[in-house]
Amino acid sequence: MVDLFDITSYLDKELKIHSIKDGCENGLQVEGKREIKKIGFAVDVTKNILEKAEENKCDLLISHHALIWKPLRSIKGLISKKLNLLLSNEISLYSAHLPMDLHKKYSHSKLVGLELGLTGLSSFAYEGRNSFGVSGSLRRRTKLDSLSTMVKTKLGTNVIVHKFGKEVINTVGIVSGSGGFAIEECYKNRLDCFITGEINHSSLLDAKDYGINVIEAGHYETEKLGMIKLSRSITKKFKIQCVFIES
Repeated sequence: MVDLFDITSYLDKELKIHSIKDGCENGLQVEGKREIKKIGFAVDVTKNILEKAEENKCDLLISHHALIWKPLRSIKGLISKKLNLLLSNEISLYSAHLPMDLHKKYSHSKLVGLELGLTGLSSFAYEGRNSFGVSGSLRRRTKLDSLSTMVKTKLGTNVIVHKFGKEVINTVGIVSGSGGFAIEECYKNRLDCFITGEINHSSLLDAKDYGINVIEAGHYETEKLGMIKLSRSITKKFKIQCVFIES
């Protein structure tokens, strides 16, 4: 078994938790038992995920999306039920939102790009100094339909394809989760296709006007790979049993 605070201290440093501003309190959100024998990893903190963490006898759950977003003004409804599941089972909760998106090693966007075999990966989708995505080139020029099939197969997801641009694709931009803010940068970088989890209506209209193909591959499905990679790193680092919990 491993001490809870040995794990959280390592994660705080590794993920640079305290140096990244976010809409949630990244780090340890709920403190449970101190002795950790098994860790669960998940993208979201749903009631179903927490029930599965209990079934799997997890002492700690590490999630990408937080349970507590600031400011928390009341404890009722679903958040009350979720907190009760955690506290009654003494399961600790640690969340890392933007720190995962921005991490050089665990970036979901980068891992999706590697999964698709993109070459020449470079930083992309900037907000200020932070890069939330990657761009690169396919190993060979590929028809949009073939690329969408590849995304579907590699990520195990359903896709929505918006055919607004070239039929044959060479350059691709990727932002995991919700990436509509990067459409203009796609245009400036002359990218043929943009892959993201989901995109809002106005950003989709911009993509159409710019002539950029868009593949929506699912918010959840584009943010699994980072959590799975982190779970493997923690297993190796602390010699502790870890499990990824599917939503």
